[in-house]
Amino acid sequence: MSFALLFRALFTRLPIPRFRKQFYYWLLQDTVRSGESGRASVDEAVADWIVAERCFGPLPMIPATVRNDTALRNFNVPSLFLVGEHEKIFSAQKAIRRLNRIAPQIKTGFITHAGHDLSFVQAELVTKRILDFLGEPETENSTGSRRTDP
Repeated sequence: MSFALLFRALFTRLPIPRFRKQFYYWLLQDTVRSGESGRASVDEAVADWIVAERCFGPLPMIPATVRNDTALRNFNVPSLFLVGEHEKIFSAQKAIRRLNRIAPQIKTGFITHAGHDLSFVQAELVTKRILDFLGEPETENSTGSRRTDP
């Protein structure tokens, strides 16, 4: 996880709504930049977060689980990993390089002009990539595991 994410997330623990808004605007910058409706969506998410914390207390901070190389190599469920070029939680380029190197059976995709919010700002492209992936025929390789054809 990036230091910037951890640093910014810590400030959201303070009872100052402005920090939550700044965090979401940073994390979802492509949605914010997409126009008035994008900003309104992010503002609504921030408002929901504030109400949820008032009703249920602070949201737990759950650390991300990073799979080791062996687990990824042995992962044989047909999978698609899509990541936006502006992802803030981790390096998109490093993640794709790692998966391509150690787990080539996991299909990867890089979505430009998007970050953590790729399914919002590039909804049509993400949907197309998912539908294309789901429509690909599966083949069995020499180890008996299944993969999708390129």
